Amino acid sequence: MSDEFYAKLRVLVVDDNKHARKLAQRILNALGCSDVKEAVNAEEAWSHIVSQDFHILLLDYKMEPVDGISLAKRIRTDPASPHPGVPIILVTAEPSLQAMQAARAAGIDEVLPKPFSPQGLKERVEAIVKRADSAQNPHD
Repeated sequence: MSDEFYAKLRVLVVDDNKHARKLAQRILNALGCSDVKEAVNAEEAWSHIVSQDFHILLLDYKMEPVDGISLAKRIRTDPASPHPGVPIILVTAEPSLQAMQAARAAGIDEVLPKPFSPQGLKERVEAIVKRADSAQNPHD
């Protein structure tokens, strides 16, 4: 992906852990993303989602009182959701089979195990973009 691509990317990082949010933001900034917003919980995330258009959401799995999978379900199914198809990366310290199945059922596009590396986050972002490009241009 080009520097121009990352420069235009708008990302929302949702995690109740300040250090995890800052790490994700620093990695995204290092990739060239300058428009990275943060939310500490699902309620704050929802207020950002209904007021702004994001290209990618990073949701932590374990948050209280609403976890990342529940937030993803709301984004995908709530009639008030302005962008139900926004790509979602679930970040989890517990990448169990059960968690993976729940993530897929909720419409989550990618799962990123914690602790994650800059390369791991970059690969998930690029996988989402490539999937979107191939869906828009199936004969390329």
